[in-house]
Amino acid sequence: MVFLLALSVLSCKKTLKAPAYNFELPREKLVSVLLDVYLAEAALLEYEKSYQDSMRKMFITEIFTIHKIDKVLFDTTMVQLAQFPELYKDIHSQITDSLKLKETSEAHEEATQ
Repeated sequence: MVFLLALSVLSCKKTLKAPAYNFELPREKLVSVLLDVYLAEAALLEYEKSYQDSMRKMFITEIFTIHKIDKVLFDTTMVQLAQFPELYKDIHSQITDSLKLKETSEAHEEATQ
């Protein structure tokens, strides 16, 4: 009887996986934008604290211009994405993988020069 109860409880266990990405801003574009935002945030560390806020605004404006998106679409997507932590985690992993690949590629270029 205990075995059947344990088996029924285990069979009800759902496997959690990231839900499908279904937002207006395409996933590839969001990843590209966020990658640039992360790089801009890293670049801001080179500036004095007193300049960082104005430089951040300038960087973000430039990133949105380059990727041809507006702030409202980006903000809406981020708010929607916040409701799906597993999906955000999946996208964040994709971005960190891209950053690692970029770092490795740049290190390789420097080593071969």
